Amino acid sequence: MQPSIQTIIKNNRIHYYKKITYSKKYKRIEYLYDIYENGEVKTTSCHNIKNPAVIVYSNNKITRLEYWVKGERHRENAASIITLSNNKVTTQIWYHHNEKLSDEEVESIKKCIDRRRKIIRILIKKRMKNN
Repeated sequence: MQPSIQTIIKNNRIHYYKKITYSKKYKRIEYLYDIYENGEVKTTSCHNIKNPAVIVYSNNKITRLEYWVKGERHRENAASIITLSNNKVTTQIWYHHNEKLSDEEVESIKKCIDRRRKIIRILIKKRMKNN
């Protein structure tokens, strides 16, 4: 089947659109943007800032999520590529500006996130006591 394309934003230089590709086994949704120079496409890249740029469905369930920013695999403080099976995360691959992070880097980021959560909980408890 031919992919369906839905335009989201279009101006002289940038064309931001959603491309849906169907197959017998899956449905793939991609958020892409083209940069034009002199009326011709210069680059095509995946891009969606806070939401997944690539979503793959299989059997009406999400099986893969990919986060891309300006054509690079990237996500702040979370996995960039997530694979799911039966609505449970099976694999997580962490990228920062298209560079895969090592296990040590991932663990240090997770520790920082846990510390932030603990601090936020403490602040919320203090506010609740003061009120």
